Amino acid sequence: MSQANRSLANATSHLRHSAFLAAAAMPQSTDLPVEGREPVQLMVIGSAQGIETIVQTLHLRGFAHVSEWSIVMPHSSGKLMRVLTRWVQEMR
Repeated sequence: MSQANRSLANATSHLRHSAFLAAAAMPQSTDLPVEGREPVQLMVIGSAQGIETIVQTLHLRGFAHVSEWSIVMPHSSGKLMRVLTRWVQEMR
C-alpha cells in the first residue's frame, strides 16, 4: 500500500472512529446564493496527496466537511486544485 493510500486510510479510519465536530457534522450549503451575502472561494493547490491531506485535516478540525469541496480539477500552474465556497455577509 502506498504512503498516500495509507494516509487516506488512516484519516478515513479516524473519521469512522471519532465523533464529528459540530461544524463538520452540519456543513453549510455552498450552492445557493443568499440575499446580502457574497461568495468567497478558498483554493488548495498542489499534488493530489497534498490536497487530500489538507482537506482531511481541515475536516478533522471542523472547518469544512470533505463533501463541501469541489472535485479535483487541473490548475493553470499544471498542478491540481480543489475549491471551497463560503458565503459571507456583504459589507455595506
